Amino acid sequence: MNVKKHVMKKVFVLMIGLITVSNALSLDNNGDLKPSSDCATMQVRITDSEACSFGLILEIVNVEVYSEKTGWIILNDYQQTIASEGFIHGNESLLANNNVPTGTYTKLRLTFGSNNTIYNIAYQNRTTNDLWFMNSDDHQVEIAIHQEVSAHELSEVLLDFDISTSISVLDNEYILQPVVAEFKDPATKAIETAVDLNTLSAK
Repeated sequence: MNVKKHVMKKVFVLMIGLITVSNALSLDNNGDLKPSSDCATMQVRITDSEACSFGLILEIVNVEVYSEKTGWIILNDYQQTIASEGFIHGNESLLANNNVPTGTYTKLRLTFGSNNTIYNIAYQNRTTNDLWFMNSDDHQVEIAIHQEVSAHELSEVLLDFDISTSISVLDNEYILQPVVAEFKDPATKAIETAVDLNTLSAK
């Protein structure tokens, strides 16, 4: 009888242990076990504080965010095409909207695709020109941010894509070198002097 009670006690302790482990672990998108934690939604938006006489059509294939605790986390890895007309004059375009673990995030990384073009807004029949990268490293840009993410709260990151300084002309080709920074205070956005497409010069 005592042996039976001893066995039942061991089974009970084992079941409690399994329940505790089960609660401490969750499955990620790949079906792998990972520690569970409080999460929050992070949104990444893009804008431009300047007004330009030319526009861009950009292909973005990956949006990632970094913290010391988690490393790089993918927020959005599907191909998306955004037009600059959607994020100038105080407008914003959504780049990513996903859940992340709580913590402090210090970097954000954008990866651009190869299908990027430039056009002159002034003409109704706007002719587009291809945008080229100087080298393969230019397809990716890292942005320093400081974002505290608290449990179950919406966290918003607003990026300033400086269109006019991101474009240069070299040997009659339009070169894209993305200049992107975090807006520390979105309320400080200001419309600056328009830049003419014809005034662009090589950097």
